[in-house]
Amino acid sequence: MDVFLAGNTAQPQACDFKMKGSYFDRNCAFYLGDSDTMIAQISRKYTASTVLLGKDTFNVTVLPGVDHVFVAALVVVLDEVHSRDRNY
Repeated sequence: MDVFLAGNTAQPQACDFKMKGSYFDRNCAFYLGDSDTMIAQISRKYTASTVLLGKDTFNVTVLPGVDHVFVAALVVVLDEVHSRDRNY
């Protein structure tokens, strides 16, 4: 998933943030543009209740200096996009 901010007027337009990895496996990371600079990481959280009840629970690690609310918004958008794929 590529993220473009409204103020990005560069031509050709390069993404401001990029998600790499597998959201379905809950193992992915967000990077600054096309660089290797990671800003946040998502990993699946396994507990007895999440395995038994089938709830999606995951850990989100945000690197220092990164806006936590922005990363939370990215995770919500990802979950909404992929919940439509699951048809529920």
